[in-house]
Amino acid sequence: MFRSSRFATSRRAVAARKPGLAGERLENRSMLAADDHGDDHGHSADVHVHIEDNALVTEHTAFGWDFEDEGGGFAADIGFDADDQPQGTSLRLVPKTNLLFWNGLGSTPTFSVVSGSTQLQLEGYAGSRMDVSRGSALGGFVTIGAEGQGVVHEHVAASIGSAPRGVYAFYASIESTASDPLTPTKPIAFVLNRGASERVHDRAIEALEDRPIIVSASCTTPNGTYKAGQTIDVAVTFSDDIIIRGKPQIILEVGGKGRLATYHSHDPETRTSTFRYTIARQDPVDADGIGIGRALRFVPGSSIRAVDGGAPVLSVLPQIDGSGVRIDTTVPRSTGIVSAVAAGNYTVGQVLEFRVNFSKPVVVTGSPRLEFVTNANVRFAGNPEYVSGSNSSQLTFRYTVQAGDVARNGVTLRRAFGLIGATVQDSLQNPAQFGVGRVTFGTLRVRPPAPA
Repeated sequence: MFRSSRFATSRRAVAARKPGLAGERLENRSMLAADDHGDDHGHSADVHVHIEDNALVTEHTAFGWDFEDEGGGFAADIGFDADDQPQGTSLRLVPKTNLLFWNGLGSTPTFSVVSGSTQLQLEGYAGSRMDVSRGSALGGFVTIGAEGQGVVHEHVAASIGSAPRGVYAFYASIESTASDPLTPTKPIAFVLNRGASERVHDRAIEALEDRPIIVSASCTTPNGTYKAGQTIDVAVTFSDDIIIRGKPQIILEVGGKGRLATYHSHDPETRTSTFRYTIARQDPVDADGIGIGRALRFVPGSSIRAVDGGAPVLSVLPQIDGSGVRIDTTVPRSTGIVSAVAAGNYTVGQVLEFRVNFSKPVVVTGSPRLEFVTNANVRFAGNPEYVSGSNSSQLTFRYTVQAGDVARNGVTLRRAFGLIGATVQDSLQNPAQFGVGRVTFGTLRVRPPAPA
């Protein structure tokens, strides 16, 4: 059974090539004359394509077929009809969205990207094949063959296995292989009914016709690790000129938590909108990459509609890979200072060594120093100097006891660094935090040398 988006009158069509697939289309009277060009192909329920002003044109914006039960799976034939193509060329069906699904429930058709393992397979001319499924990469096509002097009367076979009952759909453009380029058709909604009522199918076709769609989307933030205050951008390209009102959003998943990328800007030349999220200090760490939602989100007062006619955009997004965009909002913190030498008495020329541990690797520039705490009974000529450990979570500091140094009751260090001309920070340039207070090593005593 076949249905066009332009329906006011109906008539029976002759059976299509595939046995058992009878066709009925509902369309207006101007389309009922589609076969007056002398088509003897034996059926009339086709998407008719012709050339106008160096562009491929079709009068359909949505077209419907019924799946037929083939025992263990369901199949449909999508017909195409053209008689004015350049000699020696063929047409291609190029999907522009992933496979969509509506279960037929509710007052308004609500399509989302198909879930689970359901796959729609397309088979075209000369064995060309492709899948239109959840998460499949777009950019492929199936061939619609040519016959004779640029005449096309071909089918693309669609099969979907034992899919749940409901209405399936995808948008696709028709392109030409002509060496003198022809502009492709605008995306057409191909609406396939799997066991739903005719009324549900017709409602689905009406809901998808004349709507702008999202033809591509990507995360334009380069792969890498980002910190609080930096931004993540998602670019969304539409099939038509649009008007944006308010602040539509895209849901991001950051470390298992939902975050919102909000509409930021639009380039009318490329029909591309940018949605932006600014990373917050309280965001969780996301070490395996962010997730990006599969639909636009419209808060009250926000909308995206076509400039011509005002039809709302189909909000379904293709799969966007954010796995290379990682978030680290933590700062390196000192988790303790330990002595790296044995307890005992130390004197002139001997070495004291200390190690500072951090919660994450740090990068050192310059020569930071630890600071001794001194008073009347504890005095040192200098402070422990950084020795090694950059790009790790442990830094080593060393001090050689000088003449006049005394610490009879143990050595005390501040939980702070002297950073004159030096830095200690993580790879994202977050400064390390060293804490406050003191740490005392009572078993490390410094005494003057014994008399000769």
